[in-house]
Amino acid sequence: MEQIYEKELAMTSDKAANLGLIKKKISEKLIVIAFYIVLTVILTYPVFFEIRTHIAGKGDAFQVLWSLWYSKIALLNPDVSYNYITYIFYPDGVHISIPFGSAFNQFLSIPLQSLFGLVVTYNLLWLLSFLLSGYGTYLLVNYLTGNKTASLIAGIVFAFSPFHYAHALGHIGTLTIQWIPFCALYLMKIMREKSLKNALYAAIFFILVVMSDLQFIVYMGLFVGLLFIYGILIELKLSAGLKTLFERIVSLKYLLRKYLLFSVLSFAGVLPFTKDTIKTALSDNNFLQPDPSDSIRYSADLLGFFSPSSLHPLLGSWFSMHVNQFFTGNVAEYTTYIGYTVLILSIYAVIKLRKSMVVKFWGISAIIFILMSLGPVLKIMGQTQFTRFNITIPLPYIIVSKLVPFISNSRTIARFDVIVMLSFAVLAGYGISEINKKIDSNKRKNIFSLVITILIIFEFLSVPVVTSFADEPVFYKQISHDTEKYALLEIPATTNYTAGLKSEYYQTIHGKPIVGGQVARAPSGTLDFQNNTPFVREITFMHSSNYVLNQNISEIGESVLNYYNIRYVILHIQDMTQDQLNFSNDLLQSTLKEKPDIYDEDSLVVYTVKNSSIMSFMSQDVGWNGLEEWNDVPTQWMENNGTIKIYYPDEKRVIISFNSTSFYKPRTLQAYVNGLLVFQKELLSQNITTEAMEVSLKRGENSLRFYTPDGCQHPIDIPELNNNDSRCLSLAFQNITLT
Repeated sequence: MEQIYEKELAMTSDKAANLGLIKKKISEKLIVIAFYIVLTVILTYPVFFEIRTHIAGKGDAFQVLWSLWYSKIALLNPDVSYNYITYIFYPDGVHISIPFGSAFNQFLSIPLQSLFGLVVTYNLLWLLSFLLSGYGTYLLVNYLTGNKTASLIAGIVFAFSPFHYAHALGHIGTLTIQWIPFCALYLMKIMREKSLKNALYAAIFFILVVMSDLQFIVYMGLFVGLLFIYGILIELKLSAGLKTLFERIVSLKYLLRKYLLFSVLSFAGVLPFTKDTIKTALSDNNFLQPDPSDSIRYSADLLGFFSPSSLHPLLGSWFSMHVNQFFTGNVAEYTTYIGYTVLILSIYAVIKLRKSMVVKFWGISAIIFILMSLGPVLKIMGQTQFTRFNITIPLPYIIVSKLVPFISNSRTIARFDVIVMLSFAVLAGYGISEINKKIDSNKRKNIFSLVITILIIFEFLSVPVVTSFADEPVFYKQISHDTEKYALLEIPATTNYTAGLKSEYYQTIHGKPIVGGQVARAPSGTLDFQNNTPFVREITFMHSSNYVLNQNISEIGESVLNYYNIRYVILHIQDMTQDQLNFSNDLLQSTLKEKPDIYDEDSLVVYTVKNSSIMSFMSQDVGWNGLEEWNDVPTQWMENNGTIKIYYPDEKRVIISFNSTSFYKPRTLQAYVNGLLVFQKELLSQNITTEAMEVSLKRGENSLRFYTPDGCQHPIDIPELNNNDSRCLSLAFQNITLT
């Protein structure tokens, strides 16, 4: 009995010891998290203190608000498409190839919006990225070095790097870097430990990385590949004593098994979020493919790694004026500053621990990702050609972009810097850990750590963080209670990028569809409605335009707006020049015959479209080349098809007249109304003739299609024309008139 009692007592004692150890670990983690919470609040001032009224960042940040709002609508309403949006670019809508560009934030925002509202939700997600980035890096470096102080400082390096601050201006995907160190932690464990569970955790965090920003699949994918190769080399080195090649290959089976599990789980997890993007990238209409010049423009500048951020409260102005102004792209993309304190600590770690395979890996990682972020050619102070011979220095990105699938769809090459900063954070952690080993006094260790922390924070400082007031104009709040379905025409939502983003944000208040807007990587044809629809075209682009369709814009304007159920036209005064404002007011007053409502505090002028009978009007559809002036007469070439939409209030026979001529050789012109052939004639080249045809129109929308079975030709293909025009031309039209 005594033995049994002693055994139970020992077991109880062990359980108590284990419980005490668990409590200690939890307490330590909570202290670390609290440390990064306090640091986040201080180093992102004043975001936390304006959390309800302002949003962190500017410009693109307003589109992020809209994206979070629309994600909630699309995901909670089965009738609303998540990748074809009609809330903007009404009435045609726009196809979004990356509907879940930051799925983590989009999904998490849904319950947060219900609890806190949209503005607070955005700011919470924004702050969370700094907090968790620091904590994740702490866990990674603590696992590698075992030094908690060095790990805390390494977390500061990654979480509060100038790269992070710069993208916090409005790129929520690139802002959400917090899962990268967590993923790297378990990838390192895959390489150093035998447990299969690390492959599962690494896959989970890899999926979260991709859900943060789809571009991260490229950066993290390359990191995984680099670590995999490095792991194989280490295993082969460790198994060098084995006699046969077969035995050495067998020694790799555990590593291969873990990476295979990681790969299968990761692929299955990221496919739902990438399938739409992959489909677009593989299609003939890959509008994700950027202009090749963008790869150079938005790549890192070599001096950018050594030049403090333009956002620095003390150093920013000087470096902006003397160095950073020569960089290409924008402040978010060219900010890649490593920091001299971090650089020195990292170099010390590499030299001191040059025999460590892990330190070697992180050093190689830093170099490779610096080279990748520099893009296709070396760029120094914005220059890509050097010496009097204009030499261009190609870089590895040119080759990698050909070998790695879909990497060429990324135009912001400098964002590879996120892995650069993680690599330097780890190396700096090693450097601090090694220096601490040489200091024999705890007091001196604390002083050293404090000095290093202050130096790093000073170099990276970007306080106060740029914030923007999330205003709620009275007019939008008024119509938010209106249950009727109608659209708004916001001016200048299409021609002014910032105004367009704000108009999308205002939609989160009123909930009505808007004509126009802004979207990244829009497919061709997105602006067709605004370019081709009379009155909408003039008011959108705020100037008179000649047109091959002969009709009075002021007379038909109200009919156009009524037909497309556009109830209000809103002018954003602060985003318009005086000439634009004068033109818009004159056109709207001559068309609508009503005085507007003026909201001075919100800088809005609002015109109401009264409900009236609709008169006939025409608008162009597809198949037309750009407008030309022939002896001051508006003229347009079509390809082999040119379509016009005709709205007519009654069923009636009408006369449609037009002037036309053929390009280069005679061609047969056919005209179809609602699919029926109503006109056919051979037109000679270089002779403009007037034609007329009597046709029957139905009530509502009719389709008039001009067609030539003889096809079109490219002037550039006709040697005797000596012409560089690459358009395909068949027939030219003038003065298309409906009588």
